[in-house]
Amino acid sequence: MELGKVFKLILILLLINMVSNHGYSQKKDEYPKMPSRYKPGILWHFTGLHAPKDTFIHKYDRIHASVFYNDFIGDKNGVKSKWYSIGFNIGALWDQPFGKSIVGIAIGIGFSHFQWHHNGQFGFQTDSLSGEEFTTIGPYSGPDVVKKNQFTSNYIEVPFEFRIRTKGNVMFKFYPGFKFGVRTNSYAKWKLDNGDKFKEYNFPDLNRLRYGPTLRIGVNWFQLWMGYYFNKTFKNPNSPQFQQFEAGFTISIL
Repeated sequence: MELGKVFKLILILLLINMVSNHGYSQKKDEYPKMPSRYKPGILWHFTGLHAPKDTFIHKYDRIHASVFYNDFIGDKNGVKSKWYSIGFNIGALWDQPFGKSIVGIAIGIGFSHFQWHHNGQFGFQTDSLSGEEFTTIGPYSGPDVVKKNQFTSNYIEVPFEFRIRTKGNVMFKFYPGFKFGVRTNSYAKWKLDNGDKFKEYNFPDLNRLRYGPTLRIGVNWFQLWMGYYFNKTFKNPNSPQFQQFEAGFTISIL
């Protein structure tokens, strides 16, 4: 096809698109109360075979998945965190707007995976007075070369959010919240240069619970995520006084 004909074809298609958009906008003005047939998600999809009623209240962000950098805040006794300390969480929430306002709440259930990579070494000692065991940590000083060194905790959680989101095709979202979690398991895992692997599950004073504020802020299906947990990871006051921190992004659907 000649170049001139290609330009003519493109021009015709552009004119057709402009005319069709103008006609659609006119119809939209004629029927301003007609509700949208779509909801945002991974893909835009119909709410059903028929357009929803005027009283239909859209629900959003009922399923989400987050990926984040996680770390400990507190005295690490010289231990360095690795940049690839990456965790994740997934959740399903019941979204409840307050009528047709931009304000609502959400509550649900989720799973969170905390994974801290570092260059340290955990140890365990017994208090000579109380007889209680506690956890220690310091830089690794053994004779072997450690290729991989991580601490992992998994949690079942109940997240709660106070939700503010604007209306329209581009929705700004501000979701401050709070999360309460129960630890299901924890372990330290390390791998030596010679291929030997080790796991340690028997931490004497790990805290069973964690809780703290969260924040999601973003546009449509993409939000920045942050979580900070008030209580210490280890219960004994002689153990490292760590608190968990997370920062990353969230993808929301449905």
